[in-house]
Amino acid sequence: TCLRMSSLGYKSEAQKSLFVCYNDLQTYVDCLHEAMQTTYGDYDAISQLPGGKYKQINANLLQLENEFYSTIRPKRNVQHDERPLESLTQSGIEYIEVRALDLDPYSTLGINEEQIRFLDSFLLHCLLAESPDCNESEFFEVTNNVNKVVESGRDPNLILEKESSPKNMQEWALELIEDVSHSAGLLDNALQSDCYYSSMLSQSKKIKNPELTTSGRILTEMKKDKLSFFEFSMKQSKLHHQTLVEAKLDGKTLQALSKISNNSLIEQKKIEEGD
Repeated sequence: TCLRMSSLGYKSEAQKSLFVCYNDLQTYVDCLHEAMQTTYGDYDAISQLPGGKYKQINANLLQLENEFYSTIRPKRNVQHDERPLESLTQSGIEYIEVRALDLDPYSTLGINEEQIRFLDSFLLHCLLAESPDCNESEFFEVTNNVNKVVESGRDPNLILEKESSPKNMQEWALELIEDVSHSAGLLDNALQSDCYYSSMLSQSKKIKNPELTTSGRILTEMKKDKLSFFEFSMKQSKLHHQTLVEAKLDGKTLQALSKISNNSLIEQKKIEEGD
């Protein structure tokens, strides 16, 4: 479960009807372009204050490309004065942004090695697996499945839709883990390790026992120690703060970070003076 991707998180009700096709880059770009040119009634009603002053950039369904809140997005680092979609079209996809994760409150850095290895295995699976074209019906079916999982993912009896037919989430998840394990094997073979397959087994255990998920662990601890969510969060924050304060950087790393910081300030000044 992931509140960030639920209706309580970083989502837009206006985008419920928005169909964005991932079949190829040009279609994806065209869909977002169309959304940025399509007026949305509720936004239109508040777009201007008396006297003609704007309350927002425009009244369109998407005011900017980056407002498209999906679980995964093709991305590129843009140059100054360059629009994200323009950069994607001209230079192609540079990296994939995966957005379906909450920060792990049990990790000082918000994510741990096991999670990263699972993501590596999953993304490699996405790259290598068969990928038939997606249509509008499937797009909204996937969206509805995501909403069900982020809100009720610990329910072993949760039913999703697969090609308009009911499918038990736990059963489906275990099938996917089995598929992804082949990619984990490839990575372990290339790196002479067993870390990637171990990360797969860990996810499998969470599917079979939802109390092992991050949200399950948080709830168990809150009930056991009679903590509110605020109290739990403060306890974890103080633990991580102490860990980070006590951590020491070696001189070479500190020097490199200082150089990046100074260059960033110089670049910021150039941009502001050039506006």
